[in-house]
This record gives sequence, structure tokens and C-alpha cells, in this order.
Amino acid sequence: MNDQRQPSKAETLRVRLPDWQDPVVVLTALADADYEAVLDEIDGDRYVTVLCPRSRDADREPVREVLTREANAMSLEGPPFDATVRFDDET
Repeated sequence: MNDQRQPSKAETLRVRLPDWQDPVVVLTALADADYEAVLDEIDGDRYVTVLCPRSRDADREPVREVLTREANAMSLEGPPFDATVRFDDET
């Protein structure tokens, strides 16, 4: 009998990308930091959903750092969103 428990649902973080942010750069940076992520479009807005291998709480700040670094380095137009990376579950 296998007593190992499998998580019932992987935890994720989701963030809306500004229009000027290149999603390929973001997805590549997350992959380079060993995070799996996908791009979704919902009602015309682009979102990146990141799989949290440890937990949402443990991965929140490292993922935020990746997003902040890439926003500052690779903004195509407009100001970077360095201090304003906000995940959907944050108020």
C-alpha cells in the first residue's frame, strides 16, 4: 500500500500583465527561475499563472522578485511596475 499523499490541487499565483510587458520575457524569466507558468487571456487582459512547487506563501516573494526584475529590465513602453506587482489574491 502506498501511503504517500498527493496534493489535491497545485497552488498557483496569478498576475495581470500590463499591456507594455512582453509575456515571452516574463515566461522565460520564470522558467529560468524554475517556475512553470502559462499565459492566459481573460476579457482582453493578459495574465500569467505560476505553479508554486513549494506553496503559494513560500513562492510568492521569489516570483514577485522575478516579475519585478523583468518589468524593470524589459519594459517596452511606459514605466516599470517595480513596486506594484500584485497577485490576484492580494487586496
